[in-house]
Amino acid sequence: MTFAHPIALLLAQIGCILLVSRAFGIAFRYLGQPLVVAEIVAGIALGPSLAGRLFPDASAALFPASGMAALGGVSQLGLVLFMFLVGLELDLEVVRKRGRLASAVSLSSIALPFLMGLGLGYALWADFAPEGVGLWPFALFIGASMCVTAFPVLARILRERGMLDTPLGALALTCAAINDVAAWCLLAFVIAAVGAHGLLDAITTTALALGFVAVMLGVVRPFLARVQARFGTVDDLSHTAVAVIFLFLLGSALTAELIGIHALFGAFLFGAAVPRKGPAIHALPARLNDVVIVLLLPLFFAFTGLKTEIGLLDSPELWGWCGAVSGVAIVGKLAGAAIPGRLGGLSLRESAALGVLMNTRGLMELVILAIGLELGVLTPTLFAMLVLMAVATTFITSPVVRLLYPPRRLLAERAAVESTTSVFGLLVCISHPDSAAGLGRISAAMMGAGPARGWALRLISVDDDPSLFPVGDAPPDEQEDPSQTLARAAAEAGGTLEPLALTSSDRTGDIVHLAALKQAGAILLGIHRPLVGEARLGGPLLTIASRAKTDVCMFRDNGLRQVRRVLLALGSVHDEAARRVAERIASSPGVELAVLDGRRDAGRVEALLAASRGYDLVVVGVGAEWDLPMYVFDLRAPRLLTELGASLLIVHGAAVSTPS
Repeated sequence: MTFAHPIALLLAQIGCILLVSRAFGIAFRYLGQPLVVAEIVAGIALGPSLAGRLFPDASAALFPASGMAALGGVSQLGLVLFMFLVGLELDLEVVRKRGRLASAVSLSSIALPFLMGLGLGYALWADFAPEGVGLWPFALFIGASMCVTAFPVLARILRERGMLDTPLGALALTCAAINDVAAWCLLAFVIAAVGAHGLLDAITTTALALGFVAVMLGVVRPFLARVQARFGTVDDLSHTAVAVIFLFLLGSALTAELIGIHALFGAFLFGAAVPRKGPAIHALPARLNDVVIVLLLPLFFAFTGLKTEIGLLDSPELWGWCGAVSGVAIVGKLAGAAIPGRLGGLSLRESAALGVLMNTRGLMELVILAIGLELGVLTPTLFAMLVLMAVATTFITSPVVRLLYPPRRLLAERAAVESTTSVFGLLVCISHPDSAAGLGRISAAMMGAGPARGWALRLISVDDDPSLFPVGDAPPDEQEDPSQTLARAAAEAGGTLEPLALTSSDRTGDIVHLAALKQAGAILLGIHRPLVGEARLGGPLLTIASRAKTDVCMFRDNGLRQVRRVLLALGSVHDEAARRVAERIASSPGVELAVLDGRRDAGRVEALLAASRGYDLVVVGVGAEWDLPMYVFDLRAPRLLTELGASLLIVHGAAVSTPS
């Protein structure tokens, strides 16, 4: 199959790359790997290492050597935009405030790998340097390639592991930010040295680069701050304003390219120079992320993968050198970060985890390697070795950190666990602010008149969202977190809930475990109507109820305004738990509790529907006795969920098993 028009070929290439990247992303997610690892491997798989061998004709038709210019140009544009976003993510104020430990770890994790890389470059030069490349430019580039830590990939891993809000996570992210700045400055010098035609040329390029940095940070940044102070709202981010930003970005990238330090450094520097205050600057990446991360970045991975031919490593000796390259990279970063961390007061576990986290190279390493290949410093064989090193060092990060910091240990640290055995504890879970009013009223009622403590929990599911901005200051006009909305609603109803927002890759499991850690007396969940059909008691509700070691209360809000008249319906194996909850609600002044005994009534559902008129809340135990079974698959909606006029609180007792 051939394509008559270049645009048809480009569209087919982009479609194939996106399809393969997403497929690998789904598979690698089950391995606990970030999306970037999947996209790197997908790019390699599309190249001569896999697709070129298994499907040579199709590969040659889709990625012909004569038809790669357009794909390469689009991927480079995506890379420029990506580096701008990386620079934009870099908060220089946070870097300044983190103190000596972050600076020491960052500089040490650059210096040691760089020195080890120089030695590795000396050993590799005779056999792997391209013809005409001198020892020092070659060794300097190998040293620089050992230094990098992928700041955006590390942020993503920390988010997925739930470590962003821990002291270690904050330290690692700050170290990576400092590392990014220093490594790119070092790379700019190395590129100048590689492209120079003599000492004077190298000194001139370096001086121009330093002047360029000084102008961007000393002139452009203050100017942008004044502009932002005057036009700082989201509404001011018009098409014209975005066009001006792009012109500055392209000008910065072009200036860096003309100086001789590569356009990507200019894009990164301009992003770092943009002040981060105000909602407008947060709206900009929101507009760019989807296009850059989802569409353009996989093109770069594929373009890099098409240049990566693992088959060139066709002897034990070459694979031995490949292992040596990875070993130097891992040991240099691990020791360079862990040793100063340990000397700075971190525990052995924390120091080891910090060293592993700083080994995350991923995308940034590929960017540097692509520059090296473009400059002619790397041969295809050495390029393949270094790409495998980038994949290996990124791949091992998540599982090793998971080993050092198991999920339950992390959850306990993040939740600031304190004993609540002397008081009743209520864990209230919320996902959307629209349910906050009803949940706030019922949680305040459930805490009763006695001593109680409650938490408004929002677990943020970590999916395949590729956003570069998992952390940072929220825009001032951004809607408040649902956990805070719930806490405010509970306060208005006379209760007290502590907001607690955490990231999670296993929401049902974390809810159960967090309730045990907090020693909560009950878990409160909302019952929501799905997009199709009526509400049911299966899915996550069933999972939590069957695994929890405490009472689980499921609330259906039918317009609850107050809790004054409560009806307790008996007739389920969960009656004891339902009675506990109802009596606690009734302990508050002004609450009237009535009991409907349906244990001998065959028409108990109809009786309850009739008796509930005039009541604010009905409390009932879960079970088939009240037409409220909890099944994994249940196509029939329970009548109490669809026909009851009062709000409904369904209780699952901790000591009672649930059929599934």
